[in-house]
Amino acid sequence: MTGAEYAEALRGEFSAVGAAVGVRRVDVELAGHAIRIELAGPALADRLAPAFGHLSPASTRVPELTIEAWDRAGAGRAAPAPPWDVAQYAPRDQIHGIDPRELRAAYDLGASILSLYRPGSGVGAWHAADSASIPRWVVRTPFRHLIGWWAEEVGLTFAHAAVVGRDGSCILLPGRSGSGKSTTALAAAVHGLDFLADDVCLLDTTTCTAHAPYQWAKAEADAVARLPSLASTIVDTEEGQSLVRPPNLVRSATVVGIALPTVSGQPTTGVLPATAAEAVFALAPSTLIEGNGAGVASFARLAQLARALPAVHLQLGTDLAEVVAAVDGLVKRWTR
Repeated sequence: MTGAEYAEALRGEFSAVGAAVGVRRVDVELAGHAIRIELAGPALADRLAPAFGHLSPASTRVPELTIEAWDRAGAGRAAPAPPWDVAQYAPRDQIHGIDPRELRAAYDLGASILSLYRPGSGVGAWHAADSASIPRWVVRTPFRHLIGWWAEEVGLTFAHAAVVGRDGSCILLPGRSGSGKSTTALAAAVHGLDFLADDVCLLDTTTCTAHAPYQWAKAEADAVARLPSLASTIVDTEEGQSLVRPPNLVRSATVVGIALPTVSGQPTTGVLPATAAEAVFALAPSTLIEGNGAGVASFARLAQLARALPAVHLQLGTDLAEVVAAVDGLVKRWTR
C-alpha cells in the first residue's frame, strides 16, 4: 500500500466512523478561505471545535480545505495499520521515507496523533488515540500540520510569532520559547491593544496581513500573577499553565513591523535597531522547527516579509506597563 492509498483508506474509515458516532461540522472562514472541519464523536468535537469559535462562518461555497478528524477511543475502532515501519518515526513528528510530493505526513509519538495530507487534494486526515488524552497545546492550536501544509499551497504560511496591534495595524513578535513573546502579547491585550496570537499566526505575505487562526492563548503561572485581570479569562488550568481567551481578540490586521523580544531582566524596556538578517533569523527558522507545516516556500515568503518591514530588538524590562507602551509606540511609529 502506498502512502496515498493509505490516506484514502483512512478517509474510508472516517466515513464509517462518522456514520456510527456522528459528525459535527464546523465551517469557518480563515484568511478569506473556506475551511470545513469534520469531527467524529461528541467528545472530540467538544475538545477541539472551540479553538475556532472566533472565526466567521464560511459562506456556502465549496470548502477549500476539509479536515476529517476522529479518535480511536471515541469511535471504538482503530485506524488501519500504516504502510511504514515504527523505525521511520523521527523527532518533531517526522516520518522518514515518505515522498512529500505524494503525501505530507506527521506523527506525534508522545500524543499518538497522525496527520496526513495529499498535496493538491484539499483534504486532510487526522487521527488520535483518545480525545481525553490530547495534549493542551493541541487543544489550543489544533491541526497545525494540516492547515500549514494546505496554507503553503494557497500562498499563506504559519509563523511562530505573537501578534498584537491597534486600529487595524499590528507587529510580529517572533521568538523561541522563553523569549517573552507570550507574556508581552497578553500584557498588551490586557492594556487595551488588539490581540491576534501569542504563539502562532497565519500570514499572507503578499498583502502583509496577519490572521488569527485560533482563539486561545496560554498563560504561565507567573504571567497570571503579573497580570491579575487574566484570571477572569482562564478557561482551565493544568500543571501550572492556563488556557485563556485573551481580551481584544481580532481576526486580522496589517503587519507594519517586526519586534524581536528578549528578556533583559532590567527594570526598563529598551528598543534597538535590528537588521533584516536578524529579523529573518528570528522569524523563519523557529517557524520551520516548530512543525507548523511550513516548508521551503514558506521560508522564502517569511524571508521576503522580514526584509520588507522595519525591525527592532525589543529588550523587555520587568515593568509590563512600560513593555506595552513600547509595543504601542512601535505600532504607531510604523503605521502609515
